[in-house]
Amino acid sequence: MRPHRGLTYWNDPDSDDDLDDHMWVVLTDPDSNNPSQVMIVRINSIKPYMDPKRLAVRLEPRDHSSLTKSSYANFKFCRRINASTVQARIESGEAGQRPDMRDEAVARIIEGACTSGDLRLIDVPYLRDQERLHQAARRSRPAAGGASGAATT
Repeated sequence: MRPHRGLTYWNDPDSDDDLDDHMWVVLTDPDSNNPSQVMIVRINSIKPYMDPKRLAVRLEPRDHSSLTKSSYANFKFCRRINASTVQARIESGEAGQRPDMRDEAVARIIEGACTSGDLRLIDVPYLRDQERLHQAARRSRPAAGGASGAATT
């Protein structure tokens, strides 16, 4: 399992790090300039005292099968991390991998992150570049089954 855009995982609530018991989403594929890094964001539940209009990106259970209530992307906990750290946590059982998040939801999170004002200034162009590369790669992929309709391997 290699970390990739859309990968989601939950950290072990008993771990000793600051990542605690939350869902995390990998926002970027490892890039060719720095293949060891990915950007992750923490997902939090919306609490009753919060003003939902002030949340940059709201997520609902339809956005991911592991969400059971209204949540939001917490950009104060958005950061680049070594891809091998994510991989090691999942492989060791310290974090539990979940199904990937829908690409449309990841794109919404990225757009919200870039406009939220909560990211480090250096991360905004990085995230926008990664999204541009991802969208270009999606457009250049052949349709399922190829042009002739024959199955491809």
